[in-house]
Amino acid sequence: METKIETTLKTVETKLKTSETNKNDKNDKNEIMKEKKKIKKKSFSPPTQSEVCKYFSENGYKKEIGDKAFSFYNIAGWKDSRGNQVNNWKQKMISVWFKEENKINNINQKINNRNLTRSEQNAMECQKFIEGAGNEK
Repeated sequence: METKIETTLKTVETKLKTSETNKNDKNDKNEIMKEKKKIKKKSFSPPTQSEVCKYFSENGYKKEIGDKAFSFYNIAGWKDSRGNQVNNWKQKMISVWFKEENKINNINQKINNRNLTRSEQNAMECQKFIEGAGNEK
């Protein structure tokens, strides 16, 4: 027959083992999360030059600027000006290269890409109306 002290000791030992197991589980989870983050960081694959140019063109920017941006990052091993690895190339293009001076100013190019603003659409409709009215005379 066990004494109260022996029973209490067994209870304490069981609790200690349980808490150690929980700590180990937490440590294991932390290690797994760290490994997942490493894998995500390593999984960047750089785009091709044609992908970058196509992305610029689709968004209404000059293809030449897309070439320039691709060359800039490709030469640098897809690291930015601070030496940090580029993780999301589209985000980097938007934040660094998508500037007003790099936009295509040709209205016909915008028509082909379907990137007209509401005011540009209205202006074109007015122009078509005026041209149509001039043909009636």
